[in-house]
Amino acid sequence: MTTFTGYFDASGNAEQSDSFVIVSGYIANHFQWKLFEAAWKEIHSHYGVKTPFHMSDFMAATASPERYARQKSARPDYVSISRQTEKAKDFFKQLCIAQLSMVACGISCILIPPYALAARTCVAQVHEWERQFNIQNPVECIFEKGDLEQEKFTELVTEEGGDPPIYRNKKDHAGLQGADQYAWEQFHYMKKSRTGEHLPARGSFKFLLNLIPCIHAQVTQESIIHVCEEKGIDPRTGIKK
Repeated sequence: MTTFTGYFDASGNAEQSDSFVIVSGYIANHFQWKLFEAAWKEIHSHYGVKTPFHMSDFMAATASPERYARQKSARPDYVSISRQTEKAKDFFKQLCIAQLSMVACGISCILIPPYALAARTCVAQVHEWERQFNIQNPVECIFEKGDLEQEKFTELVTEEGGDPPIYRNKKDHAGLQGADQYAWEQFHYMKKSRTGEHLPARGSFKFLLNLIPCIHAQVTQESIIHVCEEKGIDPRTGIKK
């Protein structure tokens, strides 16, 4: 059994060449994740909300309750809590506190697509964290199953001699649900900044970003092309030429 595990999720649209992708997640040890899983389930149960937590759906519900309720795919639990503003705020606050209290480090990479390179950069940051803290056993990195271009990410990692990435369903792991929120918060902030909407950062984003030790990378086009040239990778696809 590995001592530390990292859970990662992505936010953004890898299919749009002018968009960007954020892959984010948390590292914690075995006992921290056990506590996190228990706390995550207890918070949802206490507020009458089902797992898995989906940040984009929750935000859509709380931002516009009536509009969200009319959607065919609307979750009844999100519809219910979205109509109780203070309850929804407190539920969300408790989720943020669980992340702050029970993870060791936040990892993220902001990148113009493809997803494969952003995910690979997160793995590289995990290795840097291992080196800095003299972690003897490699961190087990788990990514949400189903994100676009995961086959390219797998090929990139295995071509470099690494073990194939692990993909799991979000509904089965609270860590992936926390990573979902972490990635969404960063994507939301970056999207607003890129469109010229220099709004104050959301309180929850500042809370997670400033109070959890983190390693972030914002990769430029020039640096990606340079790395790709060194490793023989096609920068348009993220795989070996």
